[in-house]
Amino acid sequence: MTQGSHSPRATPLRVLIVDDEALGRQRLEDLLASEAGVAIVGTAENGEQAIAAIRRLTPDVVFLDVQMPGKSGLDVVRAIGIDE
Repeated sequence: MTQGSHSPRATPLRVLIVDDEALGRQRLEDLLASEAGVAIVGTAENGEQAIAAIRRLTPDVVFLDVQMPGKSGLDVVRAIGIDE
């Protein structure tokens, strides 16, 4: 394998998008939809929804907005823990 090349994943990378702004969520969805090997498993618009979605969907990656009303992205990380 050469530097910078990636081996294909056997299963898609499961992604959750969390942003309180609908346009932000949509932009990330649009960008990721064209990526091979990426499956958007859900979206959330606030911290409470994010916590529930992370526990229910168990994504591989979470794109998490830091500044949201109510629970911030940092509050979500504290609630879930970095290993979950």
